[in-house]
Amino acid sequence: GDATFGSDTYYSIYAVGFTLFLFTLVMNLISQWIAKRFREEY
Repeated sequence: GDATFGSDTYYSIYAVGFTLFLFTLVMNLISQWIAKRFREEY
């Protein structure tokens, strides 16, 4: 909670959070695609 507004630390916290969000989203999409393919084939 000590990151001042507009500082490098402030923006890097958001960058890390956004990166983790994107990573989670991509992993979910890939796993859904794999599960869908697996269901259709068997």
